[in-house]
Amino acid sequence: MPSHPIGAIGTYWATQRHATPEDVELMQALANATSLTIENVGFQKDLERRVIERTLDLERTNQELEAFSSSVSHDLRNRLNAILGFSSLLEMQASPRLETAQQGHIHTIRDCASQMKQTISDLMTLVHAGRQEVETGLIDVSVLAQQSVADLRKGSALPDAEVQITPCLTAYGDAGLLRLALDNLLSNAFKYSSKQQHPKVVIGASPTAPADKVQLFIQDNGAGFDPRYADRLFKPFVRLHDESEFPGTGLGLTIVRRALERLGGSTSAESQLGIGTTFRITLPSQPMRAAAPASIAAELL
Repeated sequence: MPSHPIGAIGTYWATQRHATPEDVELMQALANATSLTIENVGFQKDLERRVIERTLDLERTNQELEAFSSSVSHDLRNRLNAILGFSSLLEMQASPRLETAQQGHIHTIRDCASQMKQTISDLMTLVHAGRQEVETGLIDVSVLAQQSVADLRKGSALPDAEVQITPCLTAYGDAGLLRLALDNLLSNAFKYSSKQQHPKVVIGASPTAPADKVQLFIQDNGAGFDPRYADRLFKPFVRLHDESEFPGTGLGLTIVRRALERLGGSTSAESQLGIGTTFRITLPSQPMRAAAPASIAAELL
């Protein structure tokens, strides 16, 4: 209760009388309850004001961090491009005079610079996946997967891999974020199946999903991984295979998880070494509000 008066309550009777102790006790209880209500209203308004101020502070901080990360990314990429350019020039001009080991050193410089450039690119993709605006709608996942496979095959993905996509797979989400998740999952499937004689990737849906969910899967017959480490798979910079065998930045599956979380979905993985891996994607089967943007700083540090 307050230590100082914040108002007064008057009580009137139709006929003249003296207040009894019970009357005084009742009036005091009424005064206390009224005082508490007034205080709560003031506290609520103050709390709302603080929430608005903190939200604005957080938005400003996120904008500053995003601007800073974009600036640093641009600056680092310029320097890495210089390293790649000058190392290529050195290789062309001095290669006939260099020993095999020295040429190997130049290749190592270029490989490391290329890998760092890709890591920076993946980090920026991860940041944008957690911050970009989400526009949800009914998505034809089958068509989106076909587009992803076609684009991956234009690059380094296996041209001879067998790909089976179940037609008419649909889910609610943002086409950009869902395409980002599919690109990374399918790229993984191609990469880890690359050493198989007959690589195969299957995209379908589980019939046992809850009524308000759609559960899709991407299955490959690749290298697989030890299922004991499945809970680590979607954390940043985690690799369950040697980088010399399967190159990568260790951020692809973190990007997948972040993109799906923004869509109100989730992902998990099942695998057996030497047999293959199945990634499961759970998405809403009906419209829902997208998850709020989230910071990745604490996760990466």
